[in-house]
Amino acid sequence: MLTHKGDLKEIPRVQRYITRLLLEEILKWDNETKGSKDKKIYEAYIRYGYTLREIAEHLGVHYATISRAIKRVEGKIEM
Repeated sequence: MLTHKGDLKEIPRVQRYITRLLLEEILKWDNETKGSKDKKIYEAYIRYGYTLREIAEHLGVHYATISRAIKRVEGKIEM
């Protein structure tokens, strides 16, 4: 039990995401539409904390492609 909460300044990224799903599990494509693929990419980035580069390398695309997919989900650019 933590008694001195103030002593804990940051939780290292490695520890923060130790139980996260693997990209292989999050980004399974089963007859997915572009919109549903974008949502899975968004989930990997926002919920599980993967970087644009990690997602891009996994999918074999440029990180800007991942950035555009995330922006589409956020409604910042059109599909």
